[in-house]
Amino acid sequence: MKEAEPLGAQVLETRKRLLGETHPDALTSMANRASLLWNQDAWKEAAKPGKQFTEMKMKILSPDHASTLTSMHNLASTFSIRGRLHEAEELFAMISMVRVGNCADQNRLCLVWSCVLELGMD
Repeated sequence: MKEAEPLGAQVLETRKRLLGETHPDALTSMANRASLLWNQDAWKEAAKPGKQFTEMKMKILSPDHASTLTSMHNLASTFSIRGRLHEAEELFAMISMVRVGNCADQNRLCLVWSCVLELGMD
């Protein structure tokens, strides 16, 4: 996997340059790079593309979109592992508030499931 990281970085930069950083393929490369670094236990390095990816999703999809919330959760987990607990706590709190808000017009099962996901009990 270590050999894949430089190639992933090159693919990301090429896609951003040719397609623009908001293009779905560029976003996919950004997420893939963060995931690859995460899987290599390179959490410090994973935080940068993870944060960029999450910020782009917030702009493109909206902060309360399910995919954006997943990206926010992944980034919060990265922050938590790196000891950046304040940042992780802020993100987890934002995610919880959005999920509860999204469930307000639905049923209790939605709210319970959101809490289960937030606690990592799925």
